Amino acid sequence: MKKRVNELTDDQILKIREYIDQHFTVEGDLRRENSMSIKRLIDLFDYDLILITTDHAKFDYSLIQKNAKLIIDTRGVYLNQFRNVVKA
Repeated sequence: MKKRVNELTDDQILKIREYIDQHFTVEGDLRRENSMSIKRLIDLFDYDLILITTDHAKFDYSLIQKNAKLIIDTRGVYLNQFRNVVKA
């Protein structure tokens, strides 16, 4: 015998959606983010120089270092020495 479940109110649905949006990446957004990350990575090969003027946690500096031709690091994001990184 199935338990009887009341339908959720619009307010309850909104609260659930807000919680999910704040704490999880949903499939469509994740696909979009991955697609943009791949495009940005491909774009790195097109630039002769990457100039880092701010230190944001959202950037994958290791990925940038591994794929960029030349990087000028004005924020000290690279603590180690790399062949393609110039500290300024």
